[in-house]
Amino acid sequence: MIITGNSEVKEIPLEKIDIGLSQVRTSDVNEGLQELADSIEKIGLLEPIVVAPQAEGRYEVVTGQRRFLAHQHLKRETIRATILPEPVDPEIAKAISLTENMVRQNLSTQDYIDACTDLYRKYGSIKRISDTLGLPYYKVSQYVKYEQLIEPLKQKVERGLKLDVALRAQKAATDSISKEVNKEAAVIYAEEMQKMSGLQQRQLEKVAIQEPHIPPKEIIQRSKRQQQINLRVVVGQNLYNALNQFTQDEEIDQNNAVITLLEAALSERGYL
Repeated sequence: MIITGNSEVKEIPLEKIDIGLSQVRTSDVNEGLQELADSIEKIGLLEPIVVAPQAEGRYEVVTGQRRFLAHQHLKRETIRATILPEPVDPEIAKAISLTENMVRQNLSTQDYIDACTDLYRKYGSIKRISDTLGLPYYKVSQYVKYEQLIEPLKQKVERGLKLDVALRAQKAATDSISKEVNKEAAVIYAEEMQKMSGLQQRQLEKVAIQEPHIPPKEIIQRSKRQQQINLRVVVGQNLYNALNQFTQDEEIDQNNAVITLLEAALSERGYL
């Protein structure tokens, strides 16, 4: 971590602090700001913001953007800050900002996308971003892939469509040979998939890939007619705990988690 024992903590005039481009939170910045300001006014600033030195005696916020804005709202002249010993790269500052915000207040999907995309341009490694931020590998992979979405699906994600649903819908609408995306089909699939379980989404995706020349609405109907067979499995406690952790990380139910893992294992071994 960049914050070390050499860092200095002191009161800094607000007029000498800038909010730089490294801040990970770019949407909903002012949400809950009044409540934060009220809390600071009543009990004070519990944790200093973190700043990096800039030219001409100025500082840039690394973490604590909302605490800084709350102090401005309260018309305070200074704020207690931890001063890093030297400036940091914008991508590193964004990683620090993202890590801190993850434990303070939920970020929007777009904030995660922006931060992970910037870091991917710097590192070129999804695993390194995952290790740095403590985010699951598959999540980082999804956030990085956002830039590959067609514009209509990007707009749907911005309006609340889950990113993994958008990616799956686009994959279902992509020609396996030309790699061209049928935009109309992708939008239809996305609208239908957001009402489906994970299992139903995967069934639709499979049918669309296997029957690329069938109209989207017929693909949807065929996917709903896919036969399902109940399977009862008894597992040990360790495996059960691992499965539960997987369902939480993937944000899916236990049934879909089991199917996802089975499909992945069988595909890897060449059975699917």
